[in-house]
Amino acid sequence: MSFSGTADSPPRPLKTTLDVTTIENYIKSEHWEKYCKKDNNHDYWENPAPEVLAFLESQSPDQKPMVLDIGCGIGRHAIEFAKAGYKVFASDNSLTAIEKLN
Repeated sequence: MSFSGTADSPPRPLKTTLDVTTIENYIKSEHWEKYCKKDNNHDYWENPAPEVLAFLESQSPDQKPMVLDIGCGIGRHAIEFAKAGYKVFASDNSLTAIEKLN
């Protein structure tokens, strides 16, 4: 399977129709490790998406379920949920990303 992207950008599958094999290869891509090891490309990944911030603002402080962040990267969303008082379990296939998150 081929992926687009450079060490400065996240990998993207070149196919538009995704099947299970494509998704598995995308998740296991060595490119993610190379990407996460670079320190100069994390600005985007350190800032939560505006949609996540809006969602957090719309929630009642009393109703905070557990959050599962699969593919959390370096934790841009997991950290915001934790700051807002949610119990968060974050997981990523990239050991480098998890080390940065910890």
